Amino acid sequence: MARSPSPLHWSVGLAALVGAVAGSFLGSVVPIYAPAAHPLLGGDAAIYVGTLLGVIAGAAAGSIGAFVLARLGRPALGAVVGSLAGLAAGAASGAFAESAAADWVRAFSGDPLAAAFFGGAIGGTFVGIAAGVGVLVFQRQGTPVKEVVRFGGMVGALGGVLAGLGGGSIGATLAQSTTYCPNAAYNGAACPPGLLQGAILLGVWGGGLLGAIAGLLTAEVLTFLAARRRSPDA
Repeated sequence: MARSPSPLHWSVGLAALVGAVAGSFLGSVVPIYAPAAHPLLGGDAAIYVGTLLGVIAGAAAGSIGAFVLARLGRPALGAVVGSLAGLAAGAASGAFAESAAADWVRAFSGDPLAAAFFGGAIGGTFVGIAAGVGVLVFQRQGTPVKEVVRFGGMVGALGGVLAGLGGGSIGATLAQSTTYCPNAAYNGAACPPGLLQGAILLGVWGGGLLGAIAGLLTAEVLTFLAARRRSPDA
């Protein structure tokens, strides 16, 4: 029989959801009202990056804050505090979005395909972690640990592929944001042919690879910790 989510699971899930949604909003709004002196693309890059960072930071801060308080027996308070932590993390992401966009351009402006791979890998990693947690929460009682871990890796890989589509496109687009390609025709080292197709492909590979690894490791670690808690010798 499937294990039902506990108040801890509901608390963490709710806080992560609120943190992700509200964090993405604040991450996109803060750069508009706190523009840099010389913003990239007139500030569009910061809004774009702030939205993505807000999702990641908001979900992470919300889930961690809720988990700590829920483990102390206060799941309702954990959901509220975690949600507020997610909002704060999203706003902070917006404040640093411009510098993050500039750093990404400086690091990858000469190699947009590498930016696509790493962008996909970053997205895949976070989705893989979420997949590993979700698989463990909804596992059936008595399911062998190896099956749980393998399934976590598979779900993480699938989610990572989807995240890699966006991460790869975003990474390459941002890396090319300050590069001029005459008549939108990609040519030469700065504007290689097949850039968009290559970016999507490398993003999918990076997202799938890191999603699988993150899903496997997350499921492995959490099942190990759960077994330690159930063990009378722990």
